[in-house]
Parts: sequence; C-alpha cells; structure tokens
Amino acid sequence: PNLARGFDIPVLTVQATPGQASHALSAQSQPLPFNAAQPPGFQPGEAGLVAQGLRFTQKTIHSATPLKVGDSITRELTLQADGALAMSLPTPALDAIKGLSRYPKAPQIRNLDDGRGNFNGGQRIDSVTYRIDQQGHYSLPAVELKWWDASSQQTRTAMVPAVTFDAAANSAYR
Repeated sequence: PNLARGFDIPVLTVQATPGQASHALSAQSQPLPFNAAQPPGFQPGEAGLVAQGLRFTQKTIHSATPLKVGDSITRELTLQADGALAMSLPTPALDAIKGLSRYPKAPQIRNLDDGRGNFNGGQRIDSVTYRIDQQGHYSLPAVELKWWDASSQQTRTAMVPAVTFDAAANSAYR
C-alpha cells in the first residue's frame, strides 16, 4: 500500500485443466480486506519507507583535480533497504545548483536477493553529473531520508553529508 486507508482485494477465480481432466476446474480465493496505517512520525500523505534495515551512501567522481570551469563532478547516491521492494524506494532530491549545469541519469532500481532467488530487499542508485559553468565555491546539499524501522518499531533518519568543492577559472574553456 502507498496510502494509509482500507483495502479490499476481491475474490479471485483461477481456472485450470489438469492433464487427465475432461473439463476445466476452477477455484476461488476468499476476499481479503485489510487496513494500512501510516507509521508514527509521518504526516498524512507523506511517503513512508518501511524497512528492517537501511544503508544510504554516496560517492563523488571528479573529472579532473583540481576542478575548473568546464570540468564535472558526479554524485551517486545508493539506497539499500532490507525487506522493502525496490519500486517503493523514494527518489532523493538532487537539486539544481546555481553555476552548475545538471545532467541526471535514469535511476537503477532492482530487488536484492541472496543469490538463490530469496528476496532480501531493494536497491536504488541515483546519479547526477554537474558541469561547472562558473568559478566559485559550491555545496551540493546533504540528502536526508526518513524511514520506519520495522525491526525496532521506530522512525529513523538516514543522511548523506553535503559535498563541497571549489572550481577555478579555466582560461582555455570556451
């Protein structure tokens, strides 16, 4: 469920013709009503990630050292959530920064397993490359993620720190 509300899964009918049967056989499931509640600490309508464990990391890749106008820096955020489907992992904010051109890549989203087909959780990798358009001091803001820890029944926050860097003028760049 993506919302806190009541759900009703209707009766499902399955038909099959077993190898020796002369006609199709059918069976029905029971209707399944259930309620999904908003985890404590989340506002109504706020997306709540529910997981048994979470890892939120980042790495940066510089196209040159030291950075100059025309160079680029890539920020890659990796979110892994134990017990959560990959499609339920939230999109982190990778905002535009004045003086930098932003080029986001399509996210890489996949479920994680133990190598034997048993589901473990989900992973989402978001990446954005910033091209430096002007010299100066830059800061890519910290990214914070609120989530519900199903193991300890607590609201938690995961965060990757801000990334700061300086870019010098480049007389050869046009």
